[in-house]
Amino acid sequence: MIGTRQANRLRTIVLAALQPPKFPPRRDVELAAQSRSTAEIAAFSDHFWLEDGRLAVVAVCLSGAGLPAALQAGSLRLLVRAALTEFRDAGQALAAARACLPAPAESGLSLAVLLADPASGRQQSATTGECFAGEILPAGKARPEAGKLIWVAAGKIERPTTPIMPVEGPPALTAAALRGGRGGAALIALLLKRKQPEDGDDARSMIMANDLAEVPRLLDELEGFCTARGLPAPSASGLNVALDEALSNIVLYGFRDGGQHQICVDMRVLPERLVLEIRDDGVAFDPLQAREPDLTLDLDHRPIGGLGLHFMRSVLDDIAYRRADGWNILTMTKRL
Repeated sequence: MIGTRQANRLRTIVLAALQPPKFPPRRDVELAAQSRSTAEIAAFSDHFWLEDGRLAVVAVCLSGAGLPAALQAGSLRLLVRAALTEFRDAGQALAAARACLPAPAESGLSLAVLLADPASGRQQSATTGECFAGEILPAGKARPEAGKLIWVAAGKIERPTTPIMPVEGPPALTAAALRGGRGGAALIALLLKRKQPEDGDDARSMIMANDLAEVPRLLDELEGFCTARGLPAPSASGLNVALDEALSNIVLYGFRDGGQHQICVDMRVLPERLVLEIRDDGVAFDPLQAREPDLTLDLDHRPIGGLGLHFMRSVLDDIAYRRADGWNILTMTKRL
């Protein structure tokens, strides 16, 4: 047996592991997530991308004290993710998660699920217990000027009385809601911006897990994207191989924690060029800093590695890299 102090320490560590993942920088979505647990309630929020391009947002409060409640919250997070992956419908996923919980946990549960499509702005939600999930509209207007402000909260949290976004962005809204000693709450403020596309902008977003088996699916998506738009075959062929190399490198070398991650890929057709943007939350790595291989050496004396990045540079017209909010952002451009 362990003492109370050790059990409380373990509870703190488990709840810290339930902090939401970092949100990838995007042109169309901003997101902020915060939660505060108490001695009687375990609270957390979660968000992840479904394969169809929708964003899943979850807020949870679970009654219970000590380490058992924290462990139950961790199991519930995995359960809700699995249910949303299986059913893809907010109501069905919520019902499935509740059905799998023991009666005491289900009776003390506040859970909000929202699925949002950044491309169309549509959202679908389901809730149980004391929570809210939906769009906050300004008085007398159909939409906020900046886009849709969507609020997802579980617990005794008052939603914003006005959808005006502070200059500090969504985190200011979530921080304000948790002030005043309010505990046992998990919430997310989500801003779906109105698109401001460039002339001729035609885009598609895809999500894959950090698994090599996922790479062929994205390559097929790229081929279909190019074919549907009548893009020149040579351009698409070279970009396909460059994408294969980039994704494979991220999966093989980008993640050291052994956990599950999501890699986001955006495709855009702009005037006279095709742009791919890859975002991952792995270790920081700038491929532009890698040394060019010495191709004059024979194979026996040539260092291992480097040829893939050399090929990417040779088939692409431009490669750019930046690190933002814990995410690697690699932009590859091919002129058409």
